[in-house]
Amino acid sequence: MLFCCCLLHSIYAQQQKAPIQLSPIEQKLEEAGSIKTTDPTKATEILESVFGQAKRRKNPLLESEAYFMLGEIYENIDQKELALQRYESAYKSIRNSKDFELLSSRLLALGNINLALNRTDKARKYFQECIEYKTGDDVEVRCREGLTDVEIDLQNYDEGLTQNMMIQQIPQYTSDSMLQSKVQARNSIIYSKQNRPKKAQESYMNSIQNIPRQEISEEDLAPIQAAKNIIGTQKKTADELIAFNQYTLDNAPLNSLPPDVVVEEQLQIASLYEEQGEFDEAEKYIAASRESIKKGLSSEKKAEIFKKAAEVNEKQGDYEQARVDYQRYTLEKDRILETKKEELNQLIAILKGQEKIDLLAKDVELEEKDAALLQNQVSNQRIVITLLSLLLLGALGAFYFIFKNVKAKRQANQLLLLKSLRTQMNPHFIFNALNSINSFISKSDERSANKFLTDFSRLMRLVLDHSQKDFIALDEELNLIDLYLKLEHQRFQDKFDFTFEKDAALSDIDLHIPPMLIQPFIENSIWHGLRYKIEKGRLDVSIQKKENNIEVRIKDDGIGRKKSQELKTGNQKNYKSEGLKNVNKRLALINEIYGKNYQLEIQDLYPEQEETGTLVYLTIPY
Repeated sequence: MLFCCCLLHSIYAQQQKAPIQLSPIEQKLEEAGSIKTTDPTKATEILESVFGQAKRRKNPLLESEAYFMLGEIYENIDQKELALQRYESAYKSIRNSKDFELLSSRLLALGNINLALNRTDKARKYFQECIEYKTGDDVEVRCREGLTDVEIDLQNYDEGLTQNMMIQQIPQYTSDSMLQSKVQARNSIIYSKQNRPKKAQESYMNSIQNIPRQEISEEDLAPIQAAKNIIGTQKKTADELIAFNQYTLDNAPLNSLPPDVVVEEQLQIASLYEEQGEFDEAEKYIAASRESIKKGLSSEKKAEIFKKAAEVNEKQGDYEQARVDYQRYTLEKDRILETKKEELNQLIAILKGQEKIDLLAKDVELEEKDAALLQNQVSNQRIVITLLSLLLLGALGAFYFIFKNVKAKRQANQLLLLKSLRTQMNPHFIFNALNSINSFISKSDERSANKFLTDFSRLMRLVLDHSQKDFIALDEELNLIDLYLKLEHQRFQDKFDFTFEKDAALSDIDLHIPPMLIQPFIENSIWHGLRYKIEKGRLDVSIQKKENNIEVRIKDDGIGRKKSQELKTGNQKNYKSEGLKNVNKRLALINEIYGKNYQLEIQDLYPEQEETGTLVYLTIPY
């Protein structure tokens, strides 16, 4: 994890000549950071008090650091989903900060955790934003490494090589042998994926030779291990694989590697010799792995050593030694079980601490609401006192209340009318969709009818769910439009093609709009413009973020409004007229009731031509 206490730079930075004086809450934060790995339960308890004080003081920096440290604790105990939630809260708390170093640490953590959860698109977004802050070589290196891993996961190998090459252009690269080793390892992974074994082997060898002769972390070793595993799967014979593993042991500085990693290599070679019946050779590597037991080896690896030793001894007929090794294997497995129990109890304790923090956050919010309510009550009392002192204006006060009641009733009637107009949007839409299903059935196209009916049922579920709400999230409306366009295109494949362009920036906007606001215009383009066109038409739907508005642009090259009106029956003309009136009424009522400024403009696309096409502009404020 990148930075344990990035906030200390932002909150505590002072002149170098003066000693740093930490407040009590800052001291608690520093204490939690020092024990978050060794005693995460105690660290969570400390963070509970830090979080409460930060909330009440409305200090977003301290609040962000508390959330961030909780995310690190969860990530250390392999609770990635919970860690992601805390990292997101940490970033949200200081999103508008000008401290780019602090922001970059949050973005880097978000990129790494999303990559670990295979959410590559989000990971790429966070890594790219992190690089843009330009807070130092180390941060850029880590973000470039993340981007390289993202491209590898997405099988964009050329782009992965490009990102890896950009790391080599960072000044830190020339003096950091561990970084050089990791770059070569990632090149080896990419070459292996591209089926370039010679280049992959060469890069892997360079990676091994660049490992520094100092203790390195498992995190730094991860790309090297990944490269080795991929190359190992491409070896065709046991001898080739033994030689490959032996090269790693011979060339890597063993004292620099974690003991578990060294043992893993030794046991792999022992297993290969065992499969070939060369038990003496296998015992040599088992004996070498036993030497690592004195170096703080994990119980899991100890158990693997004893299990492998028991297997080899049994195959050689040394049953007594096999029994002894198996007993030691059983003992280590019992220790592993006890450790798992302790970890489970620790996790439960941490989750209980997190529950207290969540309850504390809600309590603080309730306190703020109570304070606001009390302030509101005091204000109301002042108003009442003022009104009582102005008895001469009683008649005016009475008129005010009467007017207020009339206005409330009028608004209630308007809301009722708005709901009525919304429910009127659905029947014609459902009728058209049922006609489409009927058409497929009449053509005996059972497969298409079934597929259409399945998608239609999903769409109806969305429509019915939305019909109960005054407003829905913009994402929900866009999902409905996407499904509706696909359904209509399935029905009228020979009539039109379409594009549906959504601005990527929309995902960052928390916006709610009236349901079925955009869909009627798309339906109108298809059923009253493109459906009557002789040659194949085109429908373009674009939704873009424009300053303080969302701009919806619906363009079709259909027959146009005038010609469409000429082709319709009397009943159809009446519906179209009423349909457009309903849309205009809805927008007018929404603007009036909710104080919005929705704007609608419909115009002919090519007024000089017979088939003019139609262009609809809908502006949605946020």
